[in-house]
Amino acid sequence: MTIIARAWLLLGFVLSLSLVAGCGKRDGLNRGGKVSGTVSLDGKLIPGGVIQFFSADGVHAPQVNIMPNGSYLLMEPPLGPCKVVIRTSHLRHLAGKTASQRSNSFLNVDEDTATGYAPVPGKYESPESTDLVYNVLPGDSIYNIDLKSSR
Repeated sequence: MTIIARAWLLLGFVLSLSLVAGCGKRDGLNRGGKVSGTVSLDGKLIPGGVIQFFSADGVHAPQVNIMPNGSYLLMEPPLGPCKVVIRTSHLRHLAGKTASQRSNSFLNVDEDTATGYAPVPGKYESPESTDLVYNVLPGDSIYNIDLKSSR
């Protein structure tokens, strides 16, 4: 093998290693994965709100709406232990209103994701006070949450 052929072979090997090393870079997200489930309070499904996953390093905090049937689906959540926050207080003004009144609300809340208001204990609405922690692993997972009221 000539020196030029060896040089090209070595260059190809070095480029291959750099490409493989670059593909292994992680950003802390469950790429291609998801977390789904339901949110309930004392066994009764919550008909609207937001669920948010806060990564342990504080870099990521994606959120998604809780659907009228109490379900949620969060695509590519942060990996590892996450504090989980459930917010419904922003829907308080919808309590007892008709669908037409909800769609004309000053917060312009999407009618499909806010069919009702279910108050949750305040500790679940903040990352500083929530005691909900979920360890997100690679791939798809189900996390059903049953909050307890403070009676």
